[in-house]
Amino acid sequence: MTTSNNFSKSSFFFLFVLFSCLILIRNTVSSQAQTQAIPKTEVRAIWLTTVLGLDWPPSKIKKADEQKRLLSEMIEKAAKAKFNTMYFQVRGRADAMYKSDLEPWSHLLTGELGKDPGWDPLQFVVEESHKRGVEVHAWFNTFLTKSGKEKPTESKPRHLILAHPEWLQLVKGEWWLDPGIPEARKYISHVAMDIVRRYNIDGFQFDFMRYPQNGIPDDATWKKYGGNQPKAEWRRENINKFVRDFYDSAMLIKPMLKVGATPIGIYNADVYKNGMKGFDDVFQDAKGWLREGKLDYIAPQVYWSLKDTSKGPDFAMITEDWVDGSNDRQIIVGIAAYKDDVFSQLPTIIDTSRDIETDGHAFFRYEHIRRVIDSTDVYTTLANIPPMKWKDSVPPSPPLALNVERKQNIATVSWTSPLAKESEDTVKFYNIYRSKVFPVDISDANLLYRIVQSNITSFTDTLPNSSAHFHYAVSSLDYGNNESHPVQEGIMQVPEVLAILNRFQYQPKLHRLIYNEDFETVTLPLQLTEKATLKISIVEISSNSQIATIEKEVTGGRNLLTIDVAGFGKREYLFKVESLNFTAQQQILLQ
Repeated sequence: MTTSNNFSKSSFFFLFVLFSCLILIRNTVSSQAQTQAIPKTEVRAIWLTTVLGLDWPPSKIKKADEQKRLLSEMIEKAAKAKFNTMYFQVRGRADAMYKSDLEPWSHLLTGELGKDPGWDPLQFVVEESHKRGVEVHAWFNTFLTKSGKEKPTESKPRHLILAHPEWLQLVKGEWWLDPGIPEARKYISHVAMDIVRRYNIDGFQFDFMRYPQNGIPDDATWKKYGGNQPKAEWRRENINKFVRDFYDSAMLIKPMLKVGATPIGIYNADVYKNGMKGFDDVFQDAKGWLREGKLDYIAPQVYWSLKDTSKGPDFAMITEDWVDGSNDRQIIVGIAAYKDDVFSQLPTIIDTSRDIETDGHAFFRYEHIRRVIDSTDVYTTLANIPPMKWKDSVPPSPPLALNVERKQNIATVSWTSPLAKESEDTVKFYNIYRSKVFPVDISDANLLYRIVQSNITSFTDTLPNSSAHFHYAVSSLDYGNNESHPVQEGIMQVPEVLAILNRFQYQPKLHRLIYNEDFETVTLPLQLTEKATLKISIVEISSNSQIATIEKEVTGGRNLLTIDVAGFGKREYLFKVESLNFTAQQQILLQ
């Protein structure tokens, strides 16, 4: 009798949850049929410009405390306006808004190039942004080195123009680094990687990762390094090499870092014949970077309005072209908030970019979007940042329980953190949903009520009046912005149901293999649904001979397996991974 009753109780909750899921699906479909849904996941970014002090720091303010206050205020306003990403310009003209042993402090901080301001703006931005749930991407001007013909003053360390004049060309009043010189590319990558290693940034974004329009006087460089390549192809390949080298280096030490770029708005003449084009005029193959998987996102500068082709191409047409060429990487469309004709269309432009299914919006720049932040709502709902499934598609565990206590017009919502398991992701945030309808439809952005950090496990909600009644749900978010299924008020977490739900959350996968030439290792990024014993077979392809077999026991979740390939030789190999329930294989060339 006891066994029968327990089975019935478990079965009841099983059916109850499944029935709730059907209601949720029905409500979602009905809602989408009635109105255009606001996406619950989208990047909402602002470019915070430091070059020339355009957004920050003000030219007349050199005191650190006042600079910090203004910077904190800008981040606070952006977070309250429901923006979730800040592109902070850390390198404007081969100078630094962060502590560097390679390049001098920006003169904008103290009035003197190379003078230590006594604090670290990038570190400050990271700390202030993260405590408000805002991501920080280090925005880095790549090959444009200085504006104006005059050379910089002496400093420690010396400015690049003085340290390596042989790498630079003066073109129309601007100093440009020659991307055709391997040592110059290596230097820039070294400067960028120094930031990646030392700061807890969420992303790294390259700007001016190109040549100036129509190139530079680089015949000598082409003759020395170009081989038999046509000059245009050689220039594009110089930029491509830089992108590949940085991405591979960054992924070795921070696989979850988001690497992006801000290419010219028009890709090539096939898209739009007038205006500067990335591929044709500045030798920037942004679609190629996405195709090769050497960038995680691009924020193309689609700095035009809708339909008014007298001022340039149509915003929608250009945006559609970028989305069509995304190769399943993220497109965060750049919007020119500084243009009056664009600014007047902002609500429609945002709706249009959602219709085209971009991954979000980036506004150039803070000073111009501030008009909206201070006066009206750009965004009416909160939004999570979209996950990058090629980096991590495994959701974290959900909260274990949800309790709601109501007293007059106060609802106290509390939950229990997921059990810590070695194989599970670390929870970064919790989503709190509030709805008048039960069960709560967590796909509806309008119901996302709060996003709180993982150290918070309770929330007090002050209701409009004592008769108001809401239902709540809470889910976990990990560092890759993957969301767990929710725990809902009144629904028990039945193990059998969780097992079914988890089965549909993610699939076992072998991600791109990574070869580290310096250490002669191959890393296998792998995700599994459960603990398993793996058999890894390595076959030399040209001779079809198996040269190694390795057995390894791994946990469920994400794993990084490193294999020593010293002595393998510079050939192409097949790595085959097998377990009882999973088989995958990939080829890799050891160069």
